[in-house]
Parts: sequence; structure tokens; C-alpha cells
Amino acid sequence: MNTPLGQSHSRLATVLLYGGAAAGVFALHLATNGTLGFHTDELYYLDCGRHPAFGYVDFPPIVPMLARIETALLGVTPWTLRLLPSLLTGALVAMFGAYVRRLGGSLWLQGLAIVTGFAAPYVVGSGDVFQTVIFDLAMWMVSLYWFLCLVIDRRPRHWIYLGIAVGIGLEVKYTIVGLVVGLTIAVLLTPSLRKELRTRYPWIAAAIALVIWAPNLGWQVVNGFPSLVYVANHQSSGGGVGVSSALFTPTSAGVAPSGSGGGR
Repeated sequence: MNTPLGQSHSRLATVLLYGGAAAGVFALHLATNGTLGFHTDELYYLDCGRHPAFGYVDFPPIVPMLARIETALLGVTPWTLRLLPSLLTGALVAMFGAYVRRLGGSLWLQGLAIVTGFAAPYVVGSGDVFQTVIFDLAMWMVSLYWFLCLVIDRRPRHWIYLGIAVGIGLEVKYTIVGLVVGLTIAVLLTPSLRKELRTRYPWIAAAIALVIWAPNLGWQVVNGFPSLVYVANHQSSGGGVGVSSALFTPTSAGVAPSGSGGGR
């Protein structure tokens, strides 16, 4: 029986689980962030941040802007520069539980998912340095969360949140294009989601994403799309948007068909 006291205990347990997990990961990074000096990429982002622009050859403007803001407020040291990635890492580990919670999993299963996130080297390790990787990962996970919400209950506001997340992601790192392709395929292949295209909300979400991305897109147009040239020249080295699309698009496209149980 769900008594007010039982609900209060449940909320407290949830807060302690998620807050404790995020705080624990954050504390771990705080204890180790100053062990090593600046990574060469960190120096690159710091220097780009000192030369503000709507874009750079190999990445959009948000990460260098954040590096500039963070160091202007807290000082230029490896430890202070890595505070934001550390915070994000804690939040992302907690998001593993949020996925399970959204799917109706018990608190025990949410805790198991959080432990899985904590044990994922790519997630926890990405917060060790200030790079586009951790910010890109954050936008992928947030975008997938809102898409999961769409698969479950189709509320119009989830389209809006997804559009915002994708738009910010496009200003963080171009690899999120792979996720966008995968989600688009998932929508087209899932009858219940495909029906949503007859409403205005997916198009509003797309417009929001384009508006957020517009400053960088305009910079690309004016400068002859230098990032496309950069990506094309780096495909053979195992990087670039094409590789990300090849790796992640099949997984992304499978989210809706496997989670929606067909049309309704």
C-alpha cells in the first residue's frame, strides 16, 4: 500500500541513490583532476576560447567558449578546467538510472544501471580531461533520453526537448549527426512514430535545432565549409562523422522498433 510515509521514504531513497552516485563520481574526479598537467587538446580549446568565433575548423564553438568562461571565473589550472567535465560525468552516470526509471524499472534496477554507468570506462574516463568528448556524450545521452520519452508516451513537449538537445549537440560536436540519422530512420520505420510527422511538433523540433545551430552553420557557409574538408581528410585515420554514423546509426534506429512494440 502506497502510504504518504512510504512514498516519502521512496523519494528519499531515490534522491540518495542518484545524488550519492553523482556526488561520488564528482568527488573521485576532484581527487584526481590535478594529478596530470594540461592535455594538448585542453591547451587547444583554451587558445580557441581566447579567439571567439562562431566556429572552428574541427569543432563548433560551445566547448572553447565554455573553456574561456570557466577559466575566466576560476583561473587557468588543469584542476579548475576539469571541474565542468567532472560535474557532467557524475550527471551522466546518474542518467543511466534515469533511463531505467523512465522504462518503469524498480529502484533496485535503477541502482544496477547506475553501477553499470560507473563501471563504463568511456563514460567515467571521458571526464578526466576537458575535451569535446564528454560534452558530446552528454548531448547524445540527453537526446536519447527524450527520444525514449517519445517512444513511451508521445507527449509533444518531448519533441521540443529533443530539438533543443540536438541543436546544442550540433554546436558541441558534429558526430551527433550520426545519432540524428539513426533517430530519423527509427521514426520512419516505426508506424506509431511515423504518424507523428503529420503533426507540427517534429517540424518545430527540427526548426529549433536549426535555429540553435544557425550561427555555426552560417560560419560554415561563409568560410566554404572547412569542417567538411577536415572530416573528409580524416576519414582514413578512423575518425569523422562518417565513422560515427556507421557505428551508431544501426543502434539508434533500433531504439524505437524495439521499444515501441509496434504502432498504436
